Amino acid sequence: MGEIIVNAVLTVKAGLADQVFPILSTVYKAAQNEPGCLRYTLHQSIENEHQFMLYEVYQDEAALETHIASDHYKAYREQIELYLEDRQVTKYVEMTF
Repeated sequence: MGEIIVNAVLTVKAGLADQVFPILSTVYKAAQNEPGCLRYTLHQSIENEHQFMLYEVYQDEAALETHIASDHYKAYREQIELYLEDRQVTKYVEMTF
């Protein structure tokens, strides 16, 4: 199948954006050192300061599963849940012609 791309869009409850920075920073830094994680970037919306996007590229499905099973990912999911209004995650594979 090849590389797996994950696009996670997080919408934080109004007034809580600043409080999620430490949580996002921790998972961001840890994920960058995972074997099989080729790219892990964090973005904040220009139009909505309460919306963040994690753009992740993994070598393969096994690397993504390793990320999801990691302690830092589990801690991130538990901690961030209190602040979220919405969370949308979509997985992609690159189309080749």
